[in-house]
Amino acid sequence: MSVEPPLVPIVAYGARMSWAGILRPGDRFPLPRRSRLASISSESGPGLRRSFGSWSERYQRFTANLSSPRLEVRIVRPEDPRPHGILGFVHWVDRASCMHSGPGSVPAADGWSVPFWDSFVSILDRWTSGTVPEKLRRLLERPFEDEPPVLAAWRSLVLHGPVPPERRAAVGWVPIPATLRTDGRATECIVSWEPGAPAYASLSEALSSDEARRRPPDPEAQARYYLECRLSALHGVRFGAHDAIADPAYARSPFVEALQRGFEKLERGRIADPNFGSLAGFERELSA
Repeated sequence: MSVEPPLVPIVAYGARMSWAGILRPGDRFPLPRRSRLASISSESGPGLRRSFGSWSERYQRFTANLSSPRLEVRIVRPEDPRPHGILGFVHWVDRASCMHSGPGSVPAADGWSVPFWDSFVSILDRWTSGTVPEKLRRLLERPFEDEPPVLAAWRSLVLHGPVPPERRAAVGWVPIPATLRTDGRATECIVSWEPGAPAYASLSEALSSDEARRRPPDPEAQARYYLECRLSALHGVRFGAHDAIADPAYARSPFVEALQRGFEKLERGRIADPNFGSLAGFERELSA
């Protein structure tokens, strides 16, 4: 039996693109062992878009989502020309942080369905080789005869979604496999995706939507999430026409501007700290 690599690549395209989002109090994401800038694009069909629309019940705010679950992720090297697609990060985290759904785990931090993930982890030994993302891909492509219904439901959702609005709250975020290309090699990584979430043209549009009138977002929680996403610019992320993340009108509000000063100061301090640094080249020894 082959030895599985000790790290699992997880893709970040929202708040986890900054130290503020990774180290957020209350649902801290596992500290990566390695992080690299990456471009995310659709494997087929229309061009990929990133927008606000996913609703966080825990924080009462809109969060980022992608327009498709069929994704290809490429590591961006410093010498590469302007990359195609949406920019984000790949974080390689300890495998142990993916083997449960409790506090401190990737599933807990990213809000994945607990019944699905626990069921998936319980059958990992059915495959004698492969990484966690590779096994997730195999589960997507081929069902088991006696698999739990929650696994079949996840497969149907990813292959045939999205879901109607009335089912969104019951489904929530799901992990999906994506092709990861680096140095000419193709492997697999994991991306969080919410099926059925609306895609607003800007955060301002989301905040003026009927949905926002039904369940008003928490102003401070929304501003904090927005800034966690936008601080990624300090790590090399750029937002283009395919993005609905940058919202200058929203960012110019006095409340957001006041929060930004403290957020940016802390983020720049972490980038200057040798224990952290830029996420585009973050590296931490396995023995650390």
